[in-house]
Amino acid sequence: MTNILDLTVDGRNWDGPALDVINRGRRYDPLIQLISNGRLKTLRFKAFPRFFSHVSTSFTTQASQLQVLKIEVRKEDKEVDIRRVVPRILEGCHSLINLTLYIDDMWLSLSLDLVIEKLGKMARLEILNVRRVYDEMEVVVMSTSEGRIETVEARFPSLTQSKKSDQEFIDRGLLTKVTVGINHGEEALLSDILWRNPLMSHFQIECVDASVPAVIETVTSTRIAILERGNASALQKLEVVAKDRRSEFLDVISSAVEFQGKDKTPIMSINIKKSGGRYLHGSDYLNVIFSQYGFSLEELWVVGTSDKHARFLDNATKENGSKLISFQLDLTSLTRVGLESMDRVIERSHSLREFGLHLDVSDGSQLEKAKHIFDRYSDRLTGLYLTVNSDEDWIPKIKELCSSRHRLPELSEFRLDYRSSIPWPSLTWICTMISSPLQRSDAWLTPQLSDGSFIMPHESASVETRTWKPLTRIQLANFRLDPDEWRIVVRAIDFSVLKSLSFRYSNFGLEDLKMLVDRISDYGDFEVPLVTLDLFQTNVGGNSEQLKRLKTMIPLVEVEIDLQQK
Repeated sequence: MTNILDLTVDGRNWDGPALDVINRGRRYDPLIQLISNGRLKTLRFKAFPRFFSHVSTSFTTQASQLQVLKIEVRKEDKEVDIRRVVPRILEGCHSLINLTLYIDDMWLSLSLDLVIEKLGKMARLEILNVRRVYDEMEVVVMSTSEGRIETVEARFPSLTQSKKSDQEFIDRGLLTKVTVGINHGEEALLSDILWRNPLMSHFQIECVDASVPAVIETVTSTRIAILERGNASALQKLEVVAKDRRSEFLDVISSAVEFQGKDKTPIMSINIKKSGGRYLHGSDYLNVIFSQYGFSLEELWVVGTSDKHARFLDNATKENGSKLISFQLDLTSLTRVGLESMDRVIERSHSLREFGLHLDVSDGSQLEKAKHIFDRYSDRLTGLYLTVNSDEDWIPKIKELCSSRHRLPELSEFRLDYRSSIPWPSLTWICTMISSPLQRSDAWLTPQLSDGSFIMPHESASVETRTWKPLTRIQLANFRLDPDEWRIVVRAIDFSVLKSLSFRYSNFGLEDLKMLVDRISDYGDFEVPLVTLDLFQTNVGGNSEQLKRLKTMIPLVEVEIDLQQK
């Protein structure tokens, strides 16, 4: 073992003697002596049954070189043996930097106590990591320096299902950062954690979306009560994360609340992404968030935003202004009254950098509302997300509102989900939307050159002054085009700053992919910044030579593809 530096000893296949009357009290002494090996840097004992019961009282350890030790404290171990063996092991580990304990729930508090008692013997220890033995999930991370505790971070997935030892540890008051999960109606449990842990600076709570307002109110009011009684509270940041997995998309409401000194008024930011549907209707908690904390919203995307939501946001931002940085506007449920409220919110949003419009083009009422948005904010829109769910060609309707990219100079993302046949005039408008600002308006219609290459934007006979930003993201979903039409679309795409390109659920095929790769190759030494190519459920197979060719030109590109697709 002279050359071994990292060793894991696994006892899952341990086949000890059936009767061990003579040696049963020191069966694992040879394993303990491994700690004193002069060359080992890392050592782990794993899955030994009743490990501490089979170590003698006379063992000694002197681990001058051991830096990482991982041991298990399992359910079948006895408290008397744990108290006898663990401290003696730690006393000899003077060079230890990282200690990991894999524990059963019942031993959390005891194991931590034993380590804390011996910190003075382990002056070099930096990290104590406690994980549950049955799933290795991290529970506690303690950082130490020169035998003193600096930070204690803990994670409890469910407060109501936490074990007695978890609660005992919470009550110790050592926590500086904690992440807990709660169910709806359990918000009051958070108050007790705050009262018992005055050193806690960071509180992260995972809950259902309907609990967000109550969580913010509980933690904020508890901190105020602590300070008003003359007690200490180091709380600086509250993070609330609510995820709704019932919907098709992963809906998220996240909030960050920052506290400064003894100031009772926190600084808040809230981000909301809700895909809507039946789970949104009747959700009063959104009304509460908008009315009480609307001024602190930084990111907002709610599919099915109602007039009531808009009114609450309008009122909440009237005095305090709006902190919106990213806003995705869905027109489905808003009336003219709601739009007027949203107008006032947008005008107050001086920091707005991302402004997207989501529109079902085949809905005539949405087109009327879209005209209002284009007339007022076309020069501020950064995203345009269009859906066509009709056999009728609705592109001419949207073309009336936005005939070219000149009206959308800040647009960086364009998505079109078109579930019907695309007439030629509509296809030309689509190509106009995805083309380069340096390209002639009809450059993508120009025949190929004699050598087979495509005309590049910078080779255009009459180069226009750049009047809009090139797109960074393009998605053309559910398209059904013939090869000549795909050729025209590919020619029109401006790859100069494009990072994401998607043709998902379309009939884009191998020949079309070859044209795409040829088009990218025409950029020569210019580094095309494409990082994502989405070909999910297209007619492109996973073993295409063109995909390999693309990888040679853009090594970092990730291709999403249905490997079962032929």
